[in-house]
Amino acid sequence: MNSESISSPPKEQMFIPDLPDAFIAKNGSKIEDVFENYQTKTKLMPNNALMVDAANSDPAEAWVKQELPHYESQFTKLHDLHVCLMTFNVASKKPTMPLPIPHDLHATAHSKQPTDLVVFAFQEIDMGATAMFREETEAALPWVAAAQAAINADRSFSNKTPYYAFPHKQLVGLLLCVFIRRTLLPNVTDFALSTVATGALGSIGNKGGIGAHLVIHCTSFCIITAHLAAGVDMVRKRNDDINTILRDMNFNAAPRSWGWLLPGEDLNRWLLLPDLFPRDHDIILVTGDLNYRVNLTYEESVGLANRGEVGKLLEYDQLIQEMKDPQSPWTGFRDLTPTFLPTYRFNIGTSTYDTSGKRRVPSYTDRICVWTRLESMQARVKVDSLRALTEVRISDHKPVQAQLRFPLKVEVPRAKTQVIGQLRDNARVLGLDCASCTHIAVSPSLLDFETQKVNGCERMLSFRVTNTGPCAAVVRILRQCPTDASDGTWLRVVPLEFVLVPEQTQKVKVTVQIQPGSTPWLSRWMPFNGQGQLEMSSILMVCVRNGSLAFVECKTVFKPSIIGNSLRNIFLFGSEPCAKAYRYTKDRRIELFAKKQHIPKELWYLINVIVAHPCLPGLFTESSKLERSREIIDDLDSLGVLFPDTTDPHSAAECLLKLLHNLQEPVIPFGHYEAALCAGEIGGKAPLTFLSTLPMIHANVFIYIMGMLNFLLRPVNARSNGLSIELVAQIFSNVLIAPPLTYKECVHEHLRRGGGVDQRIRRKSQIEKDAAQSLLKFFLNSPPTLLQY
Repeated sequence: MNSESISSPPKEQMFIPDLPDAFIAKNGSKIEDVFENYQTKTKLMPNNALMVDAANSDPAEAWVKQELPHYESQFTKLHDLHVCLMTFNVASKKPTMPLPIPHDLHATAHSKQPTDLVVFAFQEIDMGATAMFREETEAALPWVAAAQAAINADRSFSNKTPYYAFPHKQLVGLLLCVFIRRTLLPNVTDFALSTVATGALGSIGNKGGIGAHLVIHCTSFCIITAHLAAGVDMVRKRNDDINTILRDMNFNAAPRSWGWLLPGEDLNRWLLLPDLFPRDHDIILVTGDLNYRVNLTYEESVGLANRGEVGKLLEYDQLIQEMKDPQSPWTGFRDLTPTFLPTYRFNIGTSTYDTSGKRRVPSYTDRICVWTRLESMQARVKVDSLRALTEVRISDHKPVQAQLRFPLKVEVPRAKTQVIGQLRDNARVLGLDCASCTHIAVSPSLLDFETQKVNGCERMLSFRVTNTGPCAAVVRILRQCPTDASDGTWLRVVPLEFVLVPEQTQKVKVTVQIQPGSTPWLSRWMPFNGQGQLEMSSILMVCVRNGSLAFVECKTVFKPSIIGNSLRNIFLFGSEPCAKAYRYTKDRRIELFAKKQHIPKELWYLINVIVAHPCLPGLFTESSKLERSREIIDDLDSLGVLFPDTTDPHSAAECLLKLLHNLQEPVIPFGHYEAALCAGEIGGKAPLTFLSTLPMIHANVFIYIMGMLNFLLRPVNARSNGLSIELVAQIFSNVLIAPPLTYKECVHEHLRRGGGVDQRIRRKSQIEKDAAQSLLKFFLNSPPTLLQY
């Protein structure tokens, strides 16, 4: 098998985080092909050094070069990297005073050593309604200028200022600024930026994270500023947000896209770059408004804060409790435990806790958390100071500032020469074939995930891989294809690749997950075929370079759901709930058409809840409790009845967006995408003409949703609910109109999300967004009579 069959899995499976590549069995296929032209991630080499060609080297020397990075601990020495960090939720304010920093960055609190790295993490620099759909706004510029002025930094490569300013990155309200001492700049071998939005559907950037990938000497850092879901009862949503950030933030998504964009480039040179996620780094630093609260009443928390009882407050801190849960996405992280009073929420302009009608419980929302790839490195992370800047009063939050020391691996040339000599001796004494032969042991070989629902399946199991051979084992996890109907696209694996030195063991986590773009097999699972559940058995291949091969069987039983289904199937359910429709064998098509059903009942049930509260603020923009949203979907799947009056409209609105977003084909079918954009650009009668070309089911659903939105946008409702034509068009254009998931479109999307700056792609993407929104605005602004609700 050639390398193309490995590096180019089916189009609909491209660039889905943690989805293993497919090994497609062909005549003459060999496991060695998995590693042909493939460069593994190393902790020593930057991205731009990963593609070294050793084809012309002596075989023994090529093997030594290949092995050397895996023995870094034997030829590096640990130094301290002094870091100053500040996180601040600025509440949409402008910087009106010098930013608070240590008085002398050239001598830290711990020693006379200068501060090497300075990080400013801001949240809520711009929270305007229209800003939520734009990554970058002018609101960032004053804060960037203030940060540079505070430490005397600039972007030039001269030595006129003590600090160099890396490119900053904004995601709506989030802003990350990173600076390094100029004398260290020559030792920086790589820098990249990436963003992940976790607002509604992951498309609204009012919540999410910005990450910076930084390699200094031989140590890789991932610095993330995050703003997670708000609300005392939103712990699971906050956990889901940080899990999404850690799972989806891929720093190599943008560089891998350049092969499509740069004329004359060797495409494989870029596509073979491995994924680079946060947990592929030596050290992760997460800071920001993480929004975890104190589980006390307002009176209890204020009373403890007024008495200065920090220890008692921390007993009820949600983040500390989550850190103790082995199933939490915070597993392996260390929280820098506050030693000060809660930093949220204050009356702006004072140091008095919230006295408004909302009476927000004083909490430690502004946090700093650290993760290290090796547990032994955690003890080397030192906190020299950690404080809340209580004198700052421009926001309802107080900034949190820390001075830290991180372990920094610095190469020792003499020790490196000795390791190279030892590797050469092994190749000479044992023989190259024996020295480079790897063996692994895998346990267990069967993972049974039992019964899972397509909606909300998240179960995680794990297996362990141990290197039992004489040399480093380079391991890749692939999916064996073909196997079952899904070819294993329901599996997410972390890590997908790793290197083990002799006798080292790696834990591999496998999670069940259904995402748009990885579910074409679900379209073949039809209702009324007497198939109330779907049994899956997929095979993971544990491949080792120059070594053995192991298999892990993954089994599960899926229960059907409206989530991840098609409009056609949901329409066919008729009066039956989803679960029963899949169990039944009778043909319902004639009966359904005889009843002249125009829209799926599930859509009607959700919209019925929403329009019963047309004046409610936050519809379609405010997150709801994850548990309640799942309960609503479960009720739609199993009961299929109208919801009671007590149903939360925010949860119903979020479920409606989730249902539309996860359709196998959007309301505007993929084949009509270009025509939809043309109709939006042309205007006039073109949108109505376009509507008449849609399949009946899709047209009916589109008209029904537009009718609901027009009702919510009536002046009597919009004055209270805060919705506008612009905001609604932005939200619903993301779920009703989507481009076909071709390989190239997926690459371009990841280029934008990965922090890469290519004006052609940004311009094309913005033109398409504007056209899609224009189409919707036609039906929202002076709508035709047929859309009146």
